[in-house]
Amino acid sequence: MLQSYFDFQGDQSPDEYRSVCTAINRMVADRYQDYKLKAHNHLKAHELSHLYGELSSENLQKRIDFFTSPTFVLRETQQMQVVSNGVSVDKCAIAKEVLGD
Repeated sequence: MLQSYFDFQGDQSPDEYRSVCTAINRMVADRYQDYKLKAHNHLKAHELSHLYGELSSENLQKRIDFFTSPTFVLRETQQMQVVSNGVSVDKCAIAKEVLGD
């Protein structure tokens, strides 16, 4: 599936793709910090929607299709998972790692 992403984009190397993923991961971590203050570590559905909106409004729309790829997936479920570089962890583990506490 990752190869089909590069076939579709054509002009991006794997290193460029990884750097974009890293940048998005940092943006998401920053948003988690914001939500820790605003929502006491609880991400609600409308907050996740707001997060998606902010990310896509950052002029990254043409590169953000990896939200549906195996490298980066956010799910609004009880056991929300963040899958990045083949590593999957649940929401509590992400909150502890990203937010501390």
